[in-house]
Formats: sequence, C-alpha cells, structure tokens
Amino acid sequence: MNNKESGKCIILCVEDQIGYIAGVEKFLSPYPQYEISWAISLVDAQKVIASNKPHIILLDLALSNPPNIDDALEFMDNVRANLPEIKVVIYSGANFIKPKYVERALNAGVSYLVKEDNWTGKELDCALQIAMLGGVVYSQAVVQRFKGVIHDEESLLTRRQIQVAKCVFMEMTNNQIAQNLHISVPRARDIVSEIMEKVHCESRAGIALWYQKNYPQDDVNITD
Repeated sequence: MNNKESGKCIILCVEDQIGYIAGVEKFLSPYPQYEISWAISLVDAQKVIASNKPHIILLDLALSNPPNIDDALEFMDNVRANLPEIKVVIYSGANFIKPKYVERALNAGVSYLVKEDNWTGKELDCALQIAMLGGVVYSQAVVQRFKGVIHDEESLLTRRQIQVAKCVFMEMTNNQIAQNLHISVPRARDIVSEIMEKVHCESRAGIALWYQKNYPQDDVNITD
C-alpha cells in the first residue's frame, strides 16, 4: 500500500544525529497516526520528497558538522515556494536560535521548536497537528528570547477572544458561544475569525489546539 493511501500523516524527519532520531521515534511511537521516514542530509531529503512526498517535514537546522544553517533555511524556502502543500516544522538546539533565523521562519509561515532537555512527545504532536491545520507554533524559549521578532500570540488576544477560544476548545457552536457569553451570534462568529487570524490557523480545530497548548490547566473563566 502506498503511504498516501494509508490514511496516516507522513513525516519526513531530516536529522543527522542518531540520538535525536531515536528521540523523535520514541516521542511519536504512542501516536499511530504518524508514519516517519528519515533523511540524514538535505540531498537525501530531496530524494525522499521526489519519491514519496510527505505531509510534514521536520527539519533540523543544525545539520552537518559544522552546521550550515543557511543551506537548511534555503531548503526550507524552496519547499515553501515550490511545494506549499507540504508543511514545515524546523527545530534546533537553543544555542542555534538567532533573530534572523526566527524572522525567516516567521516570514515563511514555518513552526519553530527548540530541542530542549524537557521537551515532550505531547509538545511535538501538538506542533505537528497545528502545522497540518495550517498554523504555526513557536517554543516558549523562542518567544521569550525574541519577543521583538515574533509576537507572543497570547498577549495579542483580548480577554474575550481567549474566552471564545476556550468555548471553541469545548466544542461549542457559535450559537452556544453567544448564549454563554451574552453576545450576539454574528459577534461570536466574528471573534472566531479574529482568533484564527491572530493565531495563524484556518479552522476551529486549530483554535482548540492553540488553546490546549497555551492553557494546559484549562483555567480560563467563561462565566463572567
């Protein structure tokens, strides 16, 4: 059976470090919806894309020794320009985060994760799901370090928008949101659209994933 006929999300992980290859496999092993292929260089990645186009590319910026990050970023740009249906999630060690890399990823509409000691499979799964829905995600390490480059989306949402995001997470319809928050149905619909624009997603499912990631304690009050 061809991978595209399997119903799974095909991930091409471009990574040359055995330890991180094993780590990604371990992280994603509890999630049967993913099928992973590997490339240890950009040349190998191009061959895999030509033979079996993935849904998402998980790209290590610091490939090779010494790392040639400009080549990895050029590869990212080429994928986004020529194969826009393929989503890209780049990641790197914290030492490689630079404002110009973050800004380039931001301009390309690409997610940026940091390979931290405490990152988890749940975090990676959430980022991949958001990418598939057309959104972007940035590790908190990136946001905190370069707020001048990337906007902290949470701070851009108003209190009312965050309340509506929780309602969407709770699978409420626009009518239910309006009734619960004592606003009109058209206003509820408008707020949902505003949230999609601010958090860079294209669906209510994307809003729900954004809320889950940013409010894991689910502590937003929607009764006042």
